[in-house]
Amino acid sequence: MRVNITCGGHALTGYVNIDPLAKDEPNKIAADFGNLDNLIHDSEAVEILATEVLQYIPFDTIPKVLENWVKKLRINGKISVGGYDITEACKSYANQACSLEDLNVLLYGDPSTPIAISSAISMPYIKTMLQRFGLKILKQRKNGYHILVEAERQE
Repeated sequence: MRVNITCGGHALTGYVNIDPLAKDEPNKIAADFGNLDNLIHDSEAVEILATEVLQYIPFDTIPKVLENWVKKLRINGKISVGGYDITEACKSYANQACSLEDLNVLLYGDPSTPIAISSAISMPYIKTMLQRFGLKILKQRKNGYHILVEAERQE
C-alpha cells in the first residue's frame, strides 16, 4: 500500500489519499492524518508521502504523529516528509528576499485556507525525529523554503 497524506492537495493515482479537507472527493479519504490506526495496519505501507502537512500538526505532537506513521511502514518501506523550513524562511526575510507579508503566510498560513498552521519545523528536527524512530535517512532536499527528507525503515 502506498499512502499520500495531504491537506487540500491533489490525490495521487495508485495511493490511498488521506486528507482532512476532502469533501465528497472519490479519490480521497476524509480523515485526521494524526493517527492512521483506523486506516492502515502496522507494517502495511511500502511508501508514505507527507510532504506538506507537518506544519498543520501542533509542534508538541509531531513526534507522536511521526511515530504512528513509521509504525505503518513495512521493512524497507520509505517515508517522505517535509514542509517549510523555519530557518530558511527567517533567513530569507532577514536578507530581504521575502516580504513581511510572505513571511506571515509561511508562518501562519493563508487566511483563506480552512486549516491553520500549528508549528514551524526545520530539516535537522525532521531528520532527528526520523532517526529517533530507527529510520535511515536516504535523501534530504532543500528548495527555497521547502524541505524534504526521505527515510527508510530498516527493521
